[in-house]
Amino acid sequence: MNLTIPFRINSDLDPDTLRSAFRTAGRLHIPDFLDPEGAEALHHHLLQEVEWSYFLFSRNHLWEVPPEKRSLYSPEQDRALAELAHSAGREGYAFLYETNRLTTRRDDGALQRAQPDGLLKTFGAFLNSPSFIDFVRRLTAAGDIEWVEATATRFREGHFLAFHDDSCTGSRRIAYVINLTREWRPEWGGLLEFMSSTGHIAEAYVPRFNSLNIFQVPMAHAVSCVSPSAGGPRLAISGWLHGE
Repeated sequence: MNLTIPFRINSDLDPDTLRSAFRTAGRLHIPDFLDPEGAEALHHHLLQEVEWSYFLFSRNHLWEVPPEKRSLYSPEQDRALAELAHSAGREGYAFLYETNRLTTRRDDGALQRAQPDGLLKTFGAFLNSPSFIDFVRRLTAAGDIEWVEATATRFREGHFLAFHDDSCTGSRRIAYVINLTREWRPEWGGLLEFMSSTGHIAEAYVPRFNSLNIFQVPMAHAVSCVSPSAGGPRLAISGWLHGE
C-alpha cells in the first residue's frame, strides 16, 4: 500500500455554504468527505491491517487491553469482559468497542503522534493540518480550535457506546466521526444517535462510507449496539477538535 497518500477534503464541499445547516441543530452529516483514494485506503487499512485494543467502561472502571495482552485472553475471558460492560449498561453509563489511537496530547501540551510511520500517522497529520482545522473552523464558527485528537474505532457484534455528552474536559469544542465502513444497513445498529430534551431520539446517522459526522460539545449522543446480523465491523476514525 502507498503510505504517502495525500489525504484531501472533497473539493466540492464548501464549509461556508454548509455552516447554516450546521447551525440549525449544532450537528451535520456530510457525505463524500474525503477524496475517494484516501477513503478507500483507510477502509482497507482498518479492515485488514490494524491491531486493535479492547476498550470498555463498566461501573466507573476503564479497561484498555492492548493487542499483545489481548492475544493471551481465552474466549471465555473475552466474553466475561463483554458481560461486564453489558451488565453495567443496564444500570448506567458503559461502553464496549475496540480502538487504535492516532494522536493525543502530552501533559506539557505538545501534540503527540501515537502511531509509528504508516497510514494512520499520515492521516493523523492530515487531521492536524491547516486544511482540516480551517475547514472545521469555517463550518462551525469555532475559531479557537487548535488541535485534533483522533482514534480509530472498530465496533463489532455487541459493541456499543452509551449516552454521554463529551463534557468531561473543558478544551473539547467539536466532536467528529469519519465513517469508513464500506456498506451498512440501519437495522445493524451502530447508529450515531442524538437525544432530545425529552429523552427521545431526536436524530440518528447511519455510518455511511466516507461521511463526516460533526457536532458541538456538549451534546448528548450514543452509538447503538451492533446487531449479530451486521455484515461486518463498523469502522471509523473519531475524536475531538480542541480549543486553546
